[in-house]
Amino acid sequence: MYKRPILFIALLMLAGICAAGDAQAQIKGRGAGGDNPPAIKRDLRVEGALAELDINYTLLTYGGFSVQVDYTDTRRHQECFIDSAVARFGNLELREVWSRALRSRTPLSAATMNRLLRATNKFGGWHVVDAEGGGIVLYYSAQVAADADGATLKSVINMVAIAADLMEAELSGKDEH
Repeated sequence: MYKRPILFIALLMLAGICAAGDAQAQIKGRGAGGDNPPAIKRDLRVEGALAELDINYTLLTYGGFSVQVDYTDTRRHQECFIDSAVARFGNLELREVWSRALRSRTPLSAATMNRLLRATNKFGGWHVVDAEGGGIVLYYSAQVAADADGATLKSVINMVAIAADLMEAELSGKDEH
């Protein structure tokens, strides 16, 4: 009776684990000014979706895209990244959209880690990875279909940016990312 949902959940977890490994390498590459991961060709599907929305972006050396989300009401901003690299499982092809919320030289407290675990939801989740040069980087990420249209990609970018910016404001009170 529950075999299919359990299998589906296991497959999603596997895709998340694969994507998390890629994201960790990318965070280390960009987190503290270290070497970038190996070059990946930019995915023209992402470029097309961003062009469809007339969103300004920066093409990064590793093939990903960076977009700036500005909030006029709070005068805050948030940088989001859209990866060109995709995770594949059968016919499923996903890419990661993510944004940093915090860089810290010290580990997060147990209470903060529990809060992050509870804040993870069906749309995305929190990740803590080691930063080059020491410390940690906290980021929020969500998976989106690799062939997502512009409107869908924009929704995911906004969701990721809001989650990361709110957590950044809560944990640091700053607007650095």
